[in-house]
Amino acid sequence: MDDFIKEPKKATLYYRDESLRAMAVGQKAEARYWRLAADAARQVVRQSRKNSILVPAGMPFVDNFTRFALSIQKANDALEEPSHKPPHYWSFEKNIPQEILSHYRYWMLCLVASCSHYFEREIMQLQDAVKKYQTILPRTSHHVEQAVRFFKTAQQHQQKRSESIQGELIVGRWISAAYEAAHVANITVQHAAIAEEKNFLFWGSGKR
Repeated sequence: MDDFIKEPKKATLYYRDESLRAMAVGQKAEARYWRLAADAARQVVRQSRKNSILVPAGMPFVDNFTRFALSIQKANDALEEPSHKPPHYWSFEKNIPQEILSHYRYWMLCLVASCSHYFEREIMQLQDAVKKYQTILPRTSHHVEQAVRFFKTAQQHQQKRSESIQGELIVGRWISAAYEAAHVANITVQHAAIAEEKNFLFWGSGKR
């Protein structure tokens, strides 16, 4: 693993560049998987930012880096076994370099590890946000409710999953969906704030 993998912003830019390079030489499959890695790293960037909807816990890069590396190595070994048949959500092509898959798994595991245990903290924050915005910003409340549903689904999978890379990735994908919904909700709040500020600038003095 390169040192930059510990920095999701740098990793995101690197993966996007690799995706463009692969696309330029006609390697469409590689380009697609580099893009997946970029999306996973980008989610970690979003997750680590404070916003008005969801304030995530700190990212555990140093403490969990060794565990991530071991999990990724086990997954790589499993994929090398002739009898291994990945399920439909893990249907990567056999000729895709392991480097791409390793980076993608790393950031998906980061998504899982950075949440609080069984997502109770995240769900509680989001439920409070639903109450806050359901009357003043219904559209925001709708997206926050989506995030709550996605986190609860991730919680269900977390509770029943087996200790496997596939189980971790299922949870990671639901977490990614939950944070995406929370991100969209936060954008609607920001737009509302901007609109209110513009309205004050134009009409606050009483001129019409």
